[in-house]
Amino acid sequence: MKDKDEKYKVCILTAGVGSRMGHFSESINKGILPINNKAVISYIIEKFPVDTEIVIAVGHKKDTVIDYLKLAYPDRIFNFVEVDKYTGPGSGPGYSLLACKKYLDCPFIFSTADTMVLEDVPLPEENWIGVAPVRETEAYCTIKMKNNLIYQLDTKIKTDNKFAFIGLAGIHDYKEFFQH
Repeated sequence: MKDKDEKYKVCILTAGVGSRMGHFSESINKGILPINNKAVISYIIEKFPVDTEIVIAVGHKKDTVIDYLKLAYPDRIFNFVEVDKYTGPGSGPGYSLLACKKYLDCPFIFSTADTMVLEDVPLPEENWIGVAPVRETEAYCTIKMKNNLIYQLDTKIKTDNKFAFIGLAGIHDYKEFFQH
């Protein structure tokens, strides 16, 4: 951050059932499914300094997530937030983020538990979202940009938008974010 003392938090959403993972997420939360012998959630956690507070939205197989994170990262600061509605109508990332709102009282980085990026994650010095080009848009939340600004957002429809949201965003204006 511009001011080295300005704090930010990380919010990782892992409450959902991981229905797109099929049978792989029946007995384990999608966030702790292994990729190269490491839980997928670890790839995002390890992008941040040890003293960064991490808010984790839990629901489906929550005990496996909590137990794993406490064991794997005993020196990390976690706040676990139980999401009461993590499947069916009305559930989703927006609902999970709202459940975490009281812990997100400063700029924060939002990530889904199964987001993996090779690059360093930008700090939330301004509002930003991570995108990647896609060919088939029907499975994604897609955006259109002009002059580096988003002017259209479409959710899981066939469109000429070529950039999909990857499940990673920086929220600098957190008060305004939660007002809308």
